[in-house]
Amino acid sequence: MFQCKDLYTLSSLSKLKLIAGTNGLHKGIRWVYKAESLSLSQWVHGGELLIISRPVSSEPDFNLAELLKEAIHLNMSGALLLIGPNYVEKISKSVLSLCNKNEFPLFAIPWNLPLVDFFEEIGHAISNNNFYQNTRNDVIFNIIFENQISLSALKLQASYSGYSLDGSHHFFLLHFILPESGQTAGMEQTICNNLYEYLEQAFSEQDIPFLSSTYSNHIVGIFPEKNFSEVTELFQKAMDYVSLTYPQLICNIGIGLALSDAGKLKQSYEQAAECINYCNRLNLNHQHLCYDQLGLYQLFSDLNQTHLYESFVETQLGALIHYDADNHTQLVETLSLYLQNNCNISHTADAAFTHRNTIKYRIIRIEELLHIDLQNASARLNLHLALYLYHFILMK
Repeated sequence: MFQCKDLYTLSSLSKLKLIAGTNGLHKGIRWVYKAESLSLSQWVHGGELLIISRPVSSEPDFNLAELLKEAIHLNMSGALLLIGPNYVEKISKSVLSLCNKNEFPLFAIPWNLPLVDFFEEIGHAISNNNFYQNTRNDVIFNIIFENQISLSALKLQASYSGYSLDGSHHFFLLHFILPESGQTAGMEQTICNNLYEYLEQAFSEQDIPFLSSTYSNHIVGIFPEKNFSEVTELFQKAMDYVSLTYPQLICNIGIGLALSDAGKLKQSYEQAAECINYCNRLNLNHQHLCYDQLGLYQLFSDLNQTHLYESFVETQLGALIHYDADNHTQLVETLSLYLQNNCNISHTADAAFTHRNTIKYRIIRIEELLHIDLQNASARLNLHLALYLYHFILMK
């Protein structure tokens, strides 16, 4: 996507000056809106660059700070002020502080700049950028959906976007979940675009090649295996950025294993998706996980043996699961905590916020129902596996 920083590449803006909001230069510009009134909400959808020219700045009740607050609230990309007599002549420190705090780029240009030249040039730039983005999208989705395209055609398609599919590559998947309250129309798309632009800027600054695309609340992409360590550091910074910028957002990144066969890269995407599933099940947030970090989950998620899992869980835990359902007890949860705490009654009681005598009674009842001795290492191993399958595989 064409970004605020790319305005400097336009010859029509040779006298452009950035006066605030430096940290927001990665924000994408979907289109340009030249304000005709002091009310913006009915004319913009988010992602526009706001042009503040004479028709607005000469309004009797014009208030630059209030107008920019509305633009920020509407998720516009930034603002371009025409500076000069009868235009905007002074910019207060409070306005600069507002833009810096919200990472909202505020630019200034002389009032006599021919806007028609600017509109024509930025229109071409955005259209060309969209063309290259569509090419990148085609590469990503041709891989994921295994579209009928030859490997040579796929590599050629990637090369048009400046990416080489030679060597080994990882897929990554960024997934976020909006809070249930406080959502506004278009918020998901705006956040997705902002995160995409942040990643694009970060990869560019590190000079790391990558291809990526967005859909719904996901960003999906590929990068070369040789850059794995740099990319994982970049992803950690991205999660730090998300936690600061969108503190209510649940957001994680999954990374598939590297594959050298471009025809099999879909497997890396599926592994990245399994990382996201793992994070969701454990209620993890702001994590970046590679598939080889998933332990037992990796082993079982590779298989399609659900009927075997169900049979094993029923054999090991069935009596306990049914007892809990019939009596509204929590013996399965107690057993899980007991095993997690190395069969220590006191530690289990602390973890469950329950008196140790209650835990002791429950353990005795568990042993009676399952006809086992929890001091038996083999029995504990079977129960560990059964609990794992029950919580993370079967309860999807």
